Amino acid sequence: TQPAKTQKIFKVLTFPARVESKVNAVVRSESDGVVREILKPLGSSVRRGETVAILKHTDPVYEYAPVTVVSSVRGVVSDVAVTTGSLVNKGDAIFTITDPSQLRIKIEVTALDLNSVRRGSKGELLIPGRSEPVSVEVNGVSPAIDPMLGTATAELTVNSKDTVVASGMVGRVQFKVNQRQGILLADH
Repeated sequence: TQPAKTQKIFKVLTFPARVESKVNAVVRSESDGVVREILKPLGSSVRRGETVAILKHTDPVYEYAPVTVVSSVRGVVSDVAVTTGSLVNKGDAIFTITDPSQLRIKIEVTALDLNSVRRGSKGELLIPGRSEPVSVEVNGVSPAIDPMLGTATAELTVNSKDTVVASGMVGRVQFKVNQRQGILLADH
């Protein structure tokens, strides 16, 4: 037998979560040409306005000055979609630049749980292989519900700066909702 006593009771809501960079800029070619030089390889830090690659026009009649491809944001080169000698067309993606120091966590909240998960709600991010949960807070919830999924996107941020969380990690976020004092009875 167990004595019935007053304790804190709550409902736990769990949602799949993915960690991604807040800054995720795709640098595109501003003209047709051939990649002559890649100045910033994968993993390089770049400043806003810094040249990341040089393109050469392929027009056989006219000799144009090389075209510089510049970064539109500060961050780290996280993807290089071309190699030296690649032919690119105007608008083609060349680089992806992210900022690993600015992260966000995205979850999809079911329509039935939207009243429980609001801006300012606090929860825990659980990542497989990590023993300690990471405290998170809801920054915002989309007012639009996806009719195919029946969910709304919510964006969360990590509360503590000393926790190592990286872009690309996946896990789950848990919220304790409807917390109150009550008596929890055993199932049997």
